[in-house]
Amino acid sequence: MSNANDSAFPLAANFIAGDEVTYGLNKRELFAAMAMQGLCAGSSALADCESTSKAMARMAVADADALLAELAKKHPAA
Repeated sequence: MSNANDSAFPLAANFIAGDEVTYGLNKRELFAAMAMQGLCAGSSALADCESTSKAMARMAVADADALLAELAKKHPAA
């Protein structure tokens, strides 16, 4: 999962010192946010909002990590 901290929307700027700066969410943050959105949208009654939100956040991050791990694998072209 070496690309988890890569920018999801790379916009690089090279300055005089040669340092590269990127802005915005990294891939892990973006994938987790998208997973969280899906979990929230698919959730029916929320009995205990706080604990449910924390559980969904953990699941969203786990989903993002699983997706990044799968994407990092070398897959033969279909």
